[in-house]
Amino acid sequence: MWDKAAKDYAQGVRAPIFYNNNREATKNNAVTSNVDTHSYKASDEKLNSVWKNLSPETRKRLLPSQREWIKQKSGCNNEQKCLTDMTNNRIRELESENEK
Repeated sequence: MWDKAAKDYAQGVRAPIFYNNNREATKNNAVTSNVDTHSYKASDEKLNSVWKNLSPETRKRLLPSQREWIKQKSGCNNEQKCLTDMTNNRIRELESENEK
């Protein structure tokens, strides 16, 4: 059962999974959570780097949209997959601005 859940998770499936109430299930859920947390932290670090590499003029022009994006991101309610996806999308947006 765990192998199937891990494969589904790797493909982006997010659905409630019910495990037996035992230590192994708790350990597996913690590992999955750590993967999401690590992915989000890596994306967040990249976003910060991309933002810092924008010209001062571009950052000034994009500041209102950045603030709006931060408000929208709060709608993820700390769900790591949501945060990671939103952050990766914002990275692509900022990188395209950097190419202009």
